[in-house]
Amino acid sequence: MSGEFFKIEGLGEWDIRAPPNVYPPREDTELLCSVISRLNNIKQNAVEIGCGSGAVSIVLASLGWNVASFDVNPSAVSATKDNVERFGLTDRVRVENSGVLAGMKIPKETDLLVWNIPYLDPISDANDTSSRVGEGALSDIPGLGWGGELLNHITEEQDFLSPELTILLLLRTSPKSLSKISDWENNGWSCRSLDFRRMGDEKIEVFAIWKTGQGADAKEVETCNSTMDEIKENVDPGWRRVYSKSQRKGRGRRGSHWLSREGGVSATWVLGEGVLQKIPPGVLQVSLGTIVSKTLDAMVKWPNDVVTSDGRKMAGVLIEYSGDEIRIGIGANKKSFQDGQILGSGWEETLGDVHANEVFKKLDVSISSYFEDIQMVPSPTPESLICMSWIGLSKLLSRGLLVRKSGVLLRPVGLNRYGELEVSGPNGSELISDLDETQWEF
Repeated sequence: MSGEFFKIEGLGEWDIRAPPNVYPPREDTELLCSVISRLNNIKQNAVEIGCGSGAVSIVLASLGWNVASFDVNPSAVSATKDNVERFGLTDRVRVENSGVLAGMKIPKETDLLVWNIPYLDPISDANDTSSRVGEGALSDIPGLGWGGELLNHITEEQDFLSPELTILLLLRTSPKSLSKISDWENNGWSCRSLDFRRMGDEKIEVFAIWKTGQGADAKEVETCNSTMDEIKENVDPGWRRVYSKSQRKGRGRRGSHWLSREGGVSATWVLGEGVLQKIPPGVLQVSLGTIVSKTLDAMVKWPNDVVTSDGRKMAGVLIEYSGDEIRIGIGANKKSFQDGQILGSGWEETLGDVHANEVFKKLDVSISSYFEDIQMVPSPTPESLICMSWIGLSKLLSRGLLVRKSGVLLRPVGLNRYGELEVSGPNGSELISDLDETQWEF
């Protein structure tokens, strides 16, 4: 049995032994374990699927987790048991010969589920369960992929599992594998990328996944004056959001009136009090516009107007601060319209004839994925939000969009760490922090 030297900076190093038919620690194992080591200090009950040689389970146990490890390969079960015993962790790790398609039962008390999903392309189109399970040691499987099979398994078991269950999945995101993070998002799960690594032409990525709102439903009302005011009556802890089918006195930027049109979305979210301690207001503003534009398959114009490629507005984002509380109001149109000289767009142009309820759920998942406070999961850094926002803004800027300020045309070239727009013109570079001092020209 060969050994693999395996080390996680600041945590420890291990000589992991595995027979030839068991997957040893590799770069993907190191990436996943590095992410696990950076989770917030929650040490309770974890599950690892596909434990292989046991490296991930050993790291979890070394951090204080009680671990239930599963693998369909009997040799992997034996290797994990041997390695766990050599490092004196048998009181923290229990190993079973089972898997997602082999009757595995996730313990009810599980707080964290971890899987380094096999991401090589399937080597066969076998449909029988036994072939698919055997192939699963290294390769994804046809159809839903291993990620889709896990999603189905969790869905079937979710009434018996904690609503606060957090899942860590390592997936191949480029080129895309059959196991897709979008499958989870489309089923009401929030997904936050925690780290990635490129290996040649491939990109692997670790995602934290949780049920949006940790299972708590949004408050829905038929109509209200403003969802920004309606949400003040909701003082429950956790992920607070209000969705109304119509509102009579919706607010826009600088006290303007936002007219809620038939079939659209009017909604407000409350972000945790610690958000502004980590994220500058300008970065929050531009990143929210980018998130909404991506969800509606539209474009974003700095700082957060959601528009079509020709500049017609589809949705607006309003941020209000009250003490430590941040309220995020979003109004989105379903149908295009003309109001005097104003031309507006709607998501029917991008998403098709999708009901407002479904659009709200998509927005809820998207905003939660970045800003819901999940105790175990690190928050996005301001730097990652700036990078994401600039990529979003560039979709419209690449079409030749320019800024006119004091009669001078300026070219946007970047965002600074406060979310201000960096522009370049005849007199060099400058910053724009106020939308009202500029005009956009297509």
